[in-house]
Amino acid sequence: MERKGSNGDLDLETHPGLARRLGVIFARFRSRPAMIIESIDPSITELLGFAPERLCGDPRLLRALVHPDDRAELDAAGAADEPLSLRLRCRRRDGEVIVFDVVTDPILGEDGTCAGFQAALRPDDQQSGGESYELPSSDDLRERELALWFSLVTEATPLALFLVDVHLVFKRFSFDPRAGGAKLRTDVVGLHVQRAFPDFPGLHLVLQRALGGEHVSETMRIRGMTLDLRCAPLVDVDGVVRGVLGVALDLTQEITREDARRDQEAYFQSLIKTINDGILVNDPDGVIEYANDRLAGFLGTIPREMLGRRIFDYMDEESAAEARGNLARRSGGVEEEFDFRWRRRDGSEFWSIVAAKPFYDASGTHRGSLVAITDISRRKRAEEALQEAHDDLEQRVVERTEALSEANDQLTTEILERRRAEEQAIQANRTKSAFLASMSHELRTPLNAIIGYTELLSDEMLDSGETVYVDDLGRVHGAAKHLLELINDILDLSKIEAAKMEIFMERVVIGVLVGEIAATTMPLALKNDNRLVFSCDDETFEFTSDRTKLKQILLNLISNACKFTRKGQVEVICGRDVRDEVELMVMKVRDSGVGIPAERLEAIFQAFTQADEKISVDFGGTGLGLAISKRLAEMLGGDITVTSVVGEGSTFEVIIPLPQDVTD
Repeated sequence: MERKGSNGDLDLETHPGLARRLGVIFARFRSRPAMIIESIDPSITELLGFAPERLCGDPRLLRALVHPDDRAELDAAGAADEPLSLRLRCRRRDGEVIVFDVVTDPILGEDGTCAGFQAALRPDDQQSGGESYELPSSDDLRERELALWFSLVTEATPLALFLVDVHLVFKRFSFDPRAGGAKLRTDVVGLHVQRAFPDFPGLHLVLQRALGGEHVSETMRIRGMTLDLRCAPLVDVDGVVRGVLGVALDLTQEITREDARRDQEAYFQSLIKTINDGILVNDPDGVIEYANDRLAGFLGTIPREMLGRRIFDYMDEESAAEARGNLARRSGGVEEEFDFRWRRRDGSEFWSIVAAKPFYDASGTHRGSLVAITDISRRKRAEEALQEAHDDLEQRVVERTEALSEANDQLTTEILERRRAEEQAIQANRTKSAFLASMSHELRTPLNAIIGYTELLSDEMLDSGETVYVDDLGRVHGAAKHLLELINDILDLSKIEAAKMEIFMERVVIGVLVGEIAATTMPLALKNDNRLVFSCDDETFEFTSDRTKLKQILLNLISNACKFTRKGQVEVICGRDVRDEVELMVMKVRDSGVGIPAERLEAIFQAFTQADEKISVDFGGTGLGLAISKRLAEMLGGDITVTSVVGEGSTFEVIIPLPQDVTD
């Protein structure tokens, strides 16, 4: 710290950043879903040659800069739930290698696991023949302050770093909270300690002790937080205290975890005491180390009277001999389950199922056996009753088996017949789809001829003034076009089903595509006195997709909207969106038409299906357009969804994922 005049007051307004003075760079890393730098000190540019905005958010650049042998340590820091120290070799922009000493402080996510870390990075000058990192000894108060500050920072990861002068006024306050940890105000520079934290009297007392020359370490509670407060006096070369440096370590999560551990331990103790099975722990010689209330109740005693006694005390000679053999197998690592007979305190006996397994200490030494004991007295009585019913059931089983065998033969025959019918239906469907897909030319050519000749004849009659047959030719022309559209829809659906529909990717400018569609569909809107509105958030946006398929999808949706809307409005909205970290092209067609009943929303995307029979009669159509549009959207990796209210209109939303371009 600089001294001002001779009174030793601290002046921080002209004080350079402590991190830069120490050669330390602070950064924040996020490890999920990929390791990236979220923020980093701008001075990194001088060391690596990359600006912070270039480094942040780019996982590929980060891994490219870190030496391959050191990437595992970086990943380990991203998963550790405790502070770590490591060294990373990084490649500068000019190709040279620089070594960083790194100290990390984990950042915990909402699930309590590590989601990233705060890091302090310091370049290792010794790798290029530079001097040691040790700060040179100096009588200058500034250097002594820096050395002490660095010592406090590296001693433990702080919740807050602070500096007060001799009047207990904050001159510096750096607060870096952990997720789910303590929360303190940060706008305290220039305030007296008691004014800044009036509900934290312990802080005032600790700082007064530090001003008296004492190095103080205290654990305190404030507003549900647990803080480890460490303070040290800042002394000049004359031995005069000029202020106090301190750190406040957040122990809230650690205390909470310890309380949770104790609660969990108490819970499991209660669980073991109330479980229906008896629980027994004995050493390799059969001495009882633990018994729960349930087991003691089985044996007619209490747990504390069993501790220190041997398990053989609760058996007759025959059972004890068997138990000694069991202990020998347990010492050999054998885990087993068996029926066993015990002797109660009053001399009576009871049978149990014993599940026994060996357990070991941390060094792998056999410590004894863990045994679960289940009373099976009722089972023994039930076995006798079951034996009596066995003979009667055996005869029933024979009779039932004969009936089932006959039914099984009949079922097998039916299954084979249905399988043959299913295979025939599948083959017929494939044949139909392949036939229709291959008949495109044969079906379309005659209709195109009819359409062409009717247009030619109509034009010639109009030119010659013979208009008597013009209307008839128009009806023939319209019927031919309608039949051609129907055939085109059927052929498109057949191509999709026969997997013969191909995707042709090309660059598409959304504004140009919307303009072409607007020119094509405007007559459809005017036919029913509708207002057709187009909007696009960025008409110059360019992306890669199948232009023809997109156009066909939108034309089908707009045509439907114009057909089912009369004297209303059809709105087409195009824009980009990000959902689940995937960038999408979103196109909505919204109308104010008749709407679709909620129970029919899923069915409208099925081939040859409409909302109801009345709609088919009133508005016409084959019910193929939406089925084809949805399958085309799925071929492009997207989907079509619909929301609708009867009498108010419908909204169809098309989402198409945008390819992620690979950039440096």
